Amino acid sequence: MREILLTAAALWLVSQNGNAQGKGKPKGPAPTPKLTTKEFPDGTGLIGLAPGWVLDGAYRGTCGCKSANGSSIMMGRGQAILRPDGPVGQMPEAAMLKMPAAQVGDLGGAIRSILEGGGSRVKSLRSRPAPPISPGVPAFYYLYEYEKQGKRLTALGYFTTIAYYDSSSNWDLYSSYVTAPSERFVTDLPVMMAMWNSWRPNGSKPKAGSESAMIDEVLKENLKTHAATMKEQRESFERMQEKFKNALLQ
Repeated sequence: MREILLTAAALWLVSQNGNAQGKGKPKGPAPTPKLTTKEFPDGTGLIGLAPGWVLDGAYRGTCGCKSANGSSIMMGRGQAILRPDGPVGQMPEAAMLKMPAAQVGDLGGAIRSILEGGGSRVKSLRSRPAPPISPGVPAFYYLYEYEKQGKRLTALGYFTTIAYYDSSSNWDLYSSYVTAPSERFVTDLPVMMAMWNSWRPNGSKPKAGSESAMIDEVLKENLKTHAATMKEQRESFERMQEKFKNALLQ
């Protein structure tokens, strides 16, 4: 799968006549350096870091890394995408949620919505089919270029849905991708792909006392509070219904 990503990038660069890095003759790729293995603080995986790269957050196997020159990678990200045709998406207040929105399975639309919601302007978006995580689920490799705060960046990644499920409000986008300033994309790609290849989530629960474990506790408490609120609202509604019924029978 990862070798196909490199092939897809090479094909795109050829189609652009070597102009993926802007004007002038593109630089060649940098030699792949030795990576230093770094365990995630929550114990849920590890990744090899190239010199000049740092781990920029990790949670339950998902991780982000960045370099001083503006390149970055994101591995195993899951993100909720609002369905514009759903009841929540059609509410006047939907814009206040500031959630990316796209029809179910529209991976390209979701990418555009995420980037544009973050203040970026998409310049190009190219795709080719990719192996799905599970049968019947859309999956594509995307190579795209966008502009943010006057800087042009190029990204390459694997995008799919984690699963289709019965929800009228949103669906989940799964992605792993590498990003670099467009003038450095060809140079940094081998390094970023080497790091991608070294990514090893282990499926473990977060270590006790880690930031991820604390996040889990907060989420758990929020779910309990939400469930208790829903139960209270349902019981209140049932009491009102009972009073209304009794009033009609008198």
